[in-house]
Amino acid sequence: SVLTRSQTLRVSDNWALTQVKLGIPIKHWLVDQTLNALTIGYSYSQDYERSPIYEQRFNWIWKLNLQYGLKISDFLSFSPLGWMKGWDVLGIYSGLKINLLPSSINTSFDMMRRRQTEQSRYLDFPSPVLREFNAQRQAQMSWKLSENGFLNPLFDYSFSTISTLVPFELDENGKQRTGSELSKYIFFKNGQLINLGSNTLHNQVVTINTKPQIPDLFGISRFIDITSTYSATYTWQNPLQPNPQFVDVAKNASVNTNLRINQSFKLKALGDKWFDFVLPKKGTRITESDTTGGLWKGTVSVLKKIIFDWDKVDFTFNQTSSSLNPGVYG
Repeated sequence: SVLTRSQTLRVSDNWALTQVKLGIPIKHWLVDQTLNALTIGYSYSQDYERSPIYEQRFNWIWKLNLQYGLKISDFLSFSPLGWMKGWDVLGIYSGLKINLLPSSINTSFDMMRRRQTEQSRYLDFPSPVLREFNAQRQAQMSWKLSENGFLNPLFDYSFSTISTLVPFELDENGKQRTGSELSKYIFFKNGQLINLGSNTLHNQVVTINTKPQIPDLFGISRFIDITSTYSATYTWQNPLQPNPQFVDVAKNASVNTNLRINQSFKLKALGDKWFDFVLPKKGTRITESDTTGGLWKGTVSVLKKIIFDWDKVDFTFNQTSSSLNPGVYG
């Protein structure tokens, strides 16, 4: 009817389970650090629409999220240079601590499936079905290799892989598979525990941060701060070219790197230590005894003001590089 065609109707249903944990009442690290450390989330929503443009439009989507995080204590760490405590110059490294295990490991797994169907009032046939079905795997590791040493490197590594399961949606005749039929293609298929389809995007990031401690020669280590960061990002993409002759040609890979080194010199504090005096504040009365060696102090004061009258001076080196390679085999 005319009234129905002029109306806009939307009906939505949404529900979700977030941050669900098992909470198995067993006090043992095999349970606490595995099953009880797992976090589960699931959401489902569906929308129905009728409007002057669409006779009907239906969309549904569900999302699954699994997260696991593990913090590792430093029970496998040791300090091999404790016997150097009290040494001149190199005694600063007596507190060196070496960690044999990473400090944290985090992983996550996400799946999303969506379908949309619609019938326009201006077409005699329904619009093509819109399908999305993908999975994403992520992991991240942080490892502080050493502390209170010379370089003190902090190593971070992460990766993310996205795959599509859309080709599983239809059978050989183009008919939509049911949920039970899809599960047969995903689980325990061809000797695999789980088949997440074809990978379309893979990303890896490696980051190394260092904060060196220089030898404490004449106490200078307190006035110099050095930090450096090196990061490399590798990206691989596969657009799933349907033509077998161009499958590898369509793939591409890229690498981006960045190196940054920063050196900070606390010149004012260093000058106060080296010259072992601080200029009198403005308005302070100077007695006759204070004028002893006034020429020398005056000369040193001028040099100090010219060279060391800066709270901090930073020197930064930054280098970036990138490479894009189309046509990747494999």
